[in-house]
Amino acid sequence: MLRSGLLIGLIAVAAATSPAPAADNKTIKVGMLEMLTGDLARYGIPLRDAGLFAVEEVNAAGGINGRKIEALLEDVGASPEGSVQPALKLIQRDNVDILMQTGTSGHTLATIPIADEKKIVMCNMSTAEGITQQGSKWTFRVARVPNSVLDRKFAQYVAKETSYRRVAVIYGNDEMGRDAAGLFVKELAANGIQPVADEQVQPGDPDVSAQVTRVKAANPDAIFVQGHDTEATKIIRTIRQLIGTQVTLLGFDQMMTTKFIEQAGGPANLEGMIIRTGTLGEMSADPDLHRFVDAYHAKHPNADMLLPMVQYAGMQVMFEALRLAGDDLSHENIRNAFYKVQNFKTIFGPVSVQPNGETMSVVHIVKYVDGKQIVLKENY
Repeated sequence: MLRSGLLIGLIAVAAATSPAPAADNKTIKVGMLEMLTGDLARYGIPLRDAGLFAVEEVNAAGGINGRKIEALLEDVGASPEGSVQPALKLIQRDNVDILMQTGTSGHTLATIPIADEKKIVMCNMSTAEGITQQGSKWTFRVARVPNSVLDRKFAQYVAKETSYRRVAVIYGNDEMGRDAAGLFVKELAANGIQPVADEQVQPGDPDVSAQVTRVKAANPDAIFVQGHDTEATKIIRTIRQLIGTQVTLLGFDQMMTTKFIEQAGGPANLEGMIIRTGTLGEMSADPDLHRFVDAYHAKHPNADMLLPMVQYAGMQVMFEALRLAGDDLSHENIRNAFYKVQNFKTIFGPVSVQPNGETMSVVHIVKYVDGKQIVLKENY
């Protein structure tokens, strides 16, 4: 039977089943690596806010095993290498019990060697396939589906469930974009489809018309677009200007946010777009998810909910592992407790930690129709 994923329910279970609080009433120190400055702060600030919301909520309910969570934040900026010194500060200066890495895949990959060397658990919600292929015994991808699952399944869907055969690919040339596009192209080829065009956009490029013009010359019937919102929205606007609406766009979950839609030129530019996602978000019927959305909107009325939902679900998994660790907050015991997280209900559904540190593998296919998002395939 699934346990309740609501943090209040989690603490209620903890109070009933866990040992009495330690006499010293020590806090549990969570080191949070956040993108608070630079171009990626637009992601980092919502993730930070949701992380702190989860901490406040669990502390208001009594903490974990009678101990309050103490969140210690460090800014990692926009550069992956920016995670290194902040992570060391949190470990060596602040003596945190666990790390929560909320940066990009690049940030996570840069921090894995530190987590391994210092033997401390690092949770993350990045999507690059390579994160769980480093051999790390201390890194856990909590509450996020990796690109290795998302984009392979998406390519299979395109090949088997649609009539598109002239597929082009255009993506931001960063860790996330290269990883997702490479997996998508490889799986398309395995299903008999060779892309008619494959174009890169450098992060910060002011003009992507040359790449889109080359894509247009290949006469595609569908275009796979990948990249952070600055690049992806620019690509979409340029496609609609130079190619028009007759070509179908293929995208990913961050394209479902209100901010992305606005930056991409409005709902008309996304009409007919097919998206792969690891969560249905507010399209889900799960009452726990909607209770979280309502509570979060009460504090952050104008928030796009995708990133806060991801962060909150990740915090749920981390809190459950800490609960299972009991009074022994040694790094090794916390790590071992993660593997005990099995069939645990989060707002995204059940999570079971795998030996390689993965937790989720579901893929949903969504389409924009008349300005609304509809589910084409659930658990594809």
